[in-house]
Order: sequence, then structure tokens, then C-alpha cells
Amino acid sequence: MHKHILLIVLAILCCSSTVRSEEEYCQQKIDELFVAGQRCPAYASIRNGKMVNPDDLVLEAGRKYGAHELLSLDRDFDPQEQWVYVHVPERYPTQYRNRWVRRMCGSLQKFPYDNNGQKTGRWDKFVLSLSWLPGQCMKYSEYKRPECIYSIPLDYSATNFVFQEFRPEDSDNKAYNFCGTQKDNLEKYSKCKFPEVACVSCGFDKFNDVIPSIYWKSCMERSAWYKHGTCTFWTPEQYFTIAANLVRQFNKSGISGFMQKNIGTEIDSNSLMNEIKNHYGEEAGQHISLQCEKIDEELLLIGLEIYLPGHIEIGDNLKELIEEAPNKPKKETHCKGKIKISAF
Repeated sequence: MHKHILLIVLAILCCSSTVRSEEEYCQQKIDELFVAGQRCPAYASIRNGKMVNPDDLVLEAGRKYGAHELLSLDRDFDPQEQWVYVHVPERYPTQYRNRWVRRMCGSLQKFPYDNNGQKTGRWDKFVLSLSWLPGQCMKYSEYKRPECIYSIPLDYSATNFVFQEFRPEDSDNKAYNFCGTQKDNLEKYSKCKFPEVACVSCGFDKFNDVIPSIYWKSCMERSAWYKHGTCTFWTPEQYFTIAANLVRQFNKSGISGFMQKNIGTEIDSNSLMNEIKNHYGEEAGQHISLQCEKIDEELLLIGLEIYLPGHIEIGDNLKELIEEAPNKPKKETHCKGKIKISAF
């Protein structure tokens, strides 16, 4: 009883400077994560007891959102009468980017930090890194990855780009790595030293085409999740579903057809970039970088990187995301002139 009274007194003292009215009894600034425990209505306004949700927006269960304010409408600070002000994706109109959700709909957590001491949630873009596996295998042939040893020319991964990694970056182009997890005893190329990704409902088999390491059990997906996925606000299922969807969209746009026509040959790097621009617009060159490596005097295509906005949802259209994305950093590319499209 005494403890309960003390908590109320402390809360009143904490909030006394932010009291606005009898209804908005206590409103305080916070800087935390709100983890939705279920699908929750997200209101643009809750003023005077009127719940306004103009587009029927709901928070997705398991998804994390930045939380900026905590509002208590009850003098006893009953959690059922508390609301959290959360940030939603930037593509919503400005007036709808922040929403009120009931505190009981989820839980508040501290922001995790990455291994460089960066606080998560401060990124302004994502970078989707795709691999041209036949070329990548030439670069990493000494590591004997199963997908490099056993893949055949008819495999999806032999004729399409596949997933490499999906990372959030800040405005200084610094990637977020290993958030809330340790990388002790994890050797650079021993991906299977990472624990299995805890995702009971993922059904990882559905990603076999664009993430061949899952099928071949070389554990690249573990590395991607623990290195970068843990720094996002997504669950493992959301992280891999979004990434796989974007990779498939890129291939289905017509890019894979162009690649298949040129497998085993040398092409001008500009012809590949022009093909990408044909499907994703002239400005795509500002958001996509080719990745090459010189091996045995040949310049091999090993993959590419696509720069995307800092807010992405399941089912988003890749072309629209590229149009909204910040420009890639200005750095010299190794993919100049003739490049080899390797084959298995």
C-alpha cells in the first residue's frame, strides 16, 4: 500500500510540469521502443475521449515502434488508462506519422545499442545487398560454401540475383551491427557459429530460392540476422519476408532475363546499369551500385547494392521504394568497362 502511494507521488512530481488539463492529466517525454503485443488501433487523436483513426491504421503484433510520449489519463496511473505516442512509417502524410496506442497493447523497452555504441532506430536508410552467386563463389571459392560446390546451371541462384544482407545505415553511411547480441567466438566466415534464428513461424523453406544458404545449410541467413536484422524493429519473419519479396521483385522486373542472356560472357557495365534504369527509372543509377571483383585478370560481377528508404513494410513496391530512397554515397566503383557475368 505504502509502495503504491509512493509510486503515485513520484509520478505526480515527474509529470507536474507537463499537466495540460483534467483529461490530459500526466504527459511525459520518453525515448523508448514500443513492442506491440497484438494488433492495436493507432489513433491520430484521442482528445476529449474521441478516438480518431482516419485510415484504420493498426500496429502489427511483434513489430517495434519508436515511442516518444507516455500519457496517463487516470490520477491513480492505472496502466489501462495510459497511452503511448509512437512513430509510424514516414510515407504516411506528416500529420499521421505519430499515433496514440493503448499502453496495455504492448510493452515499452529500452533501445538496444550495436557493438559500436550506436543507438538503434536512428537510421535513415536500408541497403539491400544482392549477390550474383556464380561470381561471388569465384571470390570466396577457398571457403567451399555448399551452394558454390553443388549448385548447377539450372538452379534459381545460378540465373538470378540472391540475398546477401539487408542492413540499416545512418546518415553517415555507417551500418548498424550486432544490436543486443554478442559476436564473441564468431569467426568471420564460419556463419554456422551463430545460433539458429529463433523464428518458429518463419517456414524458412519458402525462402530457399532467394536465400540459398537456407537450403544448403551454410547459415548465411544467421549471419544476416544477428549482424543486421537484430538492429531493425522487425521480427525475424518480417525481416526475411521483406528482404525476400524485394529480391524477387528485382529479378521479376526483367533483370533476370537480361542476366540469363549474358551468362558466361563479358558485357559493358553500362549496359547492365542501363537495363536497370529501363525498369526502375533514370534516377535508379543514384540508388543502385554494381559490385565487382578482379580475379585472375578478369573483372567479375559479384553483386549489387540497392539503397532504400528508412521505413519499409511487407508488400512494398520496390520501384516506389527506389524512387523514395536517399542517394547512394559517392564512392568510386570497381565496375567500369567490361565485366564478366560468371556461370556455374
